[in-house]
Amino acid sequence: MKRNIIFDTDEEEVFLSVDIKRIEKVILNLISNAIKFTDEGGNIEVYIETDWKESRVYIYVKDDGVGIPQKDIKTIFNIFNQVDSTFSRRAEGSGIGLCLIKAFVEMHGGGILLKSKLGVGSRFGFYLPIDQIRPKEIVYNTENTWDSAFKSAEIEFSDIYDI
Repeated sequence: MKRNIIFDTDEEEVFLSVDIKRIEKVILNLISNAIKFTDEGGNIEVYIETDWKESRVYIYVKDDGVGIPQKDIKTIFNIFNQVDSTFSRRAEGSGIGLCLIKAFVEMHGGGILLKSKLGVGSRFGFYLPIDQIRPKEIVYNTENTWDSAFKSAEIEFSDIYDI
């Protein structure tokens, strides 16, 4: 089944201190959910916005899929929660994916966002804090110590598109 997936970014250079594997899981899980709940020929858009005043980067996955009933929006990120409707039964799951997404984002100092309308689609998003220091300014301890093995990794935001 074919879906149209569009990737868009404001292309500003943004640096984040993150566990890249966990943030990749967040993005891939949101895209996977959008694919599951969007009909063939439907549209999915992944886009990024930077808010320098708030020192945050926002990542959104928007679809024109089945949407989520308003009554389920407050509990959708709870563990083992599944939306119970005829629309959602076509894609079975364990009900832990969105709970993990929320946990991964919050452990990075971010937050989860959701807008949805039944029959229209959903926009899931999350934000992460932007680092105020740039990689060129970071000085790592080069001694052969246990702590030096755990230095934080800086990634350029465009690396996310290499998934």
